[in-house]
Amino acid sequence: MSEEKLGIKIEADEAGKLDPAKRGVLASDPEVEGQDIHIGLPFLHYATCPWCHYHGRVYGHSHYDWYECRHCGHHYRY
Repeated sequence: MSEEKLGIKIEADEAGKLDPAKRGVLASDPEVEGQDIHIGLPFLHYATCPWCHYHGRVYGHSHYDWYECRHCGHHYRY
């Protein structure tokens, strides 16, 4: 099993200044039928949103500067 990471909250005033090109997304675990919308993207690690504690996987091609939770929409970093 991959390493679990807990994010660090980004408050709303800072979130508005973030570069969207450097955003990763916390997505649902693909073992849940019908939820793997990221077919073909590499799995980076498991993560937990510090705002809503949603557990999922982070997908992408590289390290991102910040992440958005697909469940609650809040922003965080590691």
